[in-house]
Amino acid sequence: MKYILAVILSLSILSVAHAQSQISNVATNTNVQQAIVSILMGAKDVGGDIYNSSKDVIGQSVEFVKTQAPDLVKEFLRWKFTQALLVSLFGLSIIGVALFIGRWFIKTADGDADVEVPGYLIGVFGTLIGSALFIFWIMDVVQIAVAPRIYLLEYVVKIVQSHH
Repeated sequence: MKYILAVILSLSILSVAHAQSQISNVATNTNVQQAIVSILMGAKDVGGDIYNSSKDVIGQSVEFVKTQAPDLVKEFLRWKFTQALLVSLFGLSIIGVALFIGRWFIKTADGDADVEVPGYLIGVFGTLIGSALFIFWIMDVVQIAVAPRIYLLEYVVKIVQSHH
């Protein structure tokens, strides 16, 4: 009988210990769940603040772009026009210098073929390079002067295509 009472007593002690462990686990799980809910609520509040701030900044950016875009486009077109015009004039100057140097070589050659040939080559190649520069860039000058919107659209398409 002593043994039976000892077994019953040890089983009841183990049951109580197990029950306390289960209660402790439930309490710990509840605390963990409450902590997670608290963290998520804080993240939700911070996320809402970030969203509202981002929305405000985006709104201000849109307004800035709306007010600055016309001036920006005018300045961009003026810059590209000036750049194309300068390169075109540079092409014309290459033609002029090449023809001048070529003619000088020919005049000083006095019938010497060793001097005349480089003079013709300088004149021909200088004229070709200058003409290519002039023709390529003068088309931008004309397009910006005549159809600036088309120039802008083509410029944007070039940029988009070059990045893909």
